Amino acid sequence: MTVRRRALLLLAASAGASSLAADYRDPIQIVLQWRNDALGTSDTHRISTILEQTAGRLYQFERHDISAGTINFFLMAQDTEPAIRHVIRLYNEGRFVPGLRIAVAENYNFLRTDWTYRPVFPPDLKTFNLLEPGHWPSD
Repeated sequence: MTVRRRALLLLAASAGASSLAADYRDPIQIVLQWRNDALGTSDTHRISTILEQTAGRLYQFERHDISAGTINFFLMAQDTEPAIRHVIRLYNEGRFVPGLRIAVAENYNFLRTDWTYRPVFPPDLKTFNLLEPGHWPSD
């Protein structure tokens, strides 16, 4: 949530519109991750396009970034389970290259600077690091 959005919600709450502020939930971040060596430029563009075109109302595709060892695609969803099922279905249909890992942001502070992630996919994924690939299930 942007600082502006937070300020508007706080203002609405203080002005008596508490039901508006109480009903709002921050979207939750979902991260799709591949190792840097698994994706070429055309793969990255194709995945971004697929995520944008198939999002519907399940999630909003925000962006992707490249770190020292991984390429991460960021989605924001109000309800993570349907969004994750959708991405896994696309993956199982062969629309993405092999090696996908998925995690959901679980804890972060008000400024969104201190994140922790819950590994979701593949089912045997035990840890998830946004910046370093660590041990990949296929290693």
